[in-house]
Amino acid sequence: MKSKIPSLDALIKLLDDEDDIARIAILQLITHYQYELPEVLRQLQECDSVVLRKRSHQIQSLLIFRQRRMYLHHILKNHNRMFSISEALLAIHLMWYEKDQIIELIELYQKLLAAYPQNNSGSLHELVNFLKDRQFLGINENATISELYMLGDVLEHTTGANSFMCALLLALNEDLRLGLKLDIINFEHKFYLYEPSSNSIVDILQYWNIRKKDFDGEKYFSRNQLLKFIGSVCFCHAIHNDAFRYVLILGEILAENHNISTLPYPYGPEKI
Repeated sequence: MKSKIPSLDALIKLLDDEDDIARIAILQLITHYQYELPEVLRQLQECDSVVLRKRSHQIQSLLIFRQRRMYLHHILKNHNRMFSISEALLAIHLMWYEKDQIIELIELYQKLLAAYPQNNSGSLHELVNFLKDRQFLGINENATISELYMLGDVLEHTTGANSFMCALLLALNEDLRLGLKLDIINFEHKFYLYEPSSNSIVDILQYWNIRKKDFDGEKYFSRNQLLKFIGSVCFCHAIHNDAFRYVLILGEILAENHNISTLPYPYGPEKI
């Protein structure tokens, strides 16, 4: 099995190493040859060695995971870039539950979209009542329960954090093409969905109550900032549970230029 790069050939020869630490390091190094890998993976998947075929699937999984990580980093970093909110929520879920099947998650979300009544005019009240009638419940932010911020868990159990429910409403408005002009605002550490044209807010924590905005001094959150908040809560959850790998992964996604050197020990180099 040959590639055009001697150093890559040398790494491929080491793929059947039985030492777990060495094998993981080798797999990570091989993924850096992203432009040469399609042909290499094809050869590995067609070879007679069961071990090498298994390694090829592991390499493919690493590449997919890296692509998802880069996608999240780019949308969180670039405030002006337009992106699909549902796709971003899907990416966050798959970063956390990397073994979940993307097709199953998409089908779960599409099932929710298909349940939206076709004869609805697309008003804010109808959108909110759609989730309310399906027994969706928004609760206070809680960094100790990651399921409140994961698309699959929220769709399956119909319970999510206040911030996530705001993101879900934005996603439904976008994917159902309702055309509502909606903002996310935060007042006294609480998120609201805001419709400027009617000066109405959706108080999700008060069982989806819709009322006129009766306060000033709120902070506006862009789609990017809302998703960064959700990512930050997941980051705090990883620290709380000492999930070393996810602390580093999410820290790198949230950090500017992937620089996580400012994280305290043991996640970063400096002790405090």
